[in-house]
Amino acid sequence: MVQFNKGGRPRKLDGEKMKYKVTVKMSTVEYYSLMDKSKEAGITRSEFIRRSIMNTAVVQRLTPEIHAEIRKLSGMANYSTAPAKSPPVVILAIIASCL
Repeated sequence: MVQFNKGGRPRKLDGEKMKYKVTVKMSTVEYYSLMDKSKEAGITRSEFIRRSIMNTAVVQRLTPEIHAEIRKLSGMANYSTAPAKSPPVVILAIIASCL
């Protein structure tokens, strides 16, 4: 039995296929910034955006509970006549415990 070589490249796995298209509206400044940065990197705009997405860390917004705690802490500082006795590390620990 003779095997025929079909030629061409091998099939991509499901995780490697580009299935989704995303449309984004940008201002003129944002668009030209994207163009300049992608040219500096020597890659296409799409590849620049893909790499930016994969290498960016997203920071969670402050929740209403954390906002309330910050308001309480700033209120304590405003009504206090003596300098604050707790170092900023303690205040940050209180805020972090709310997360």
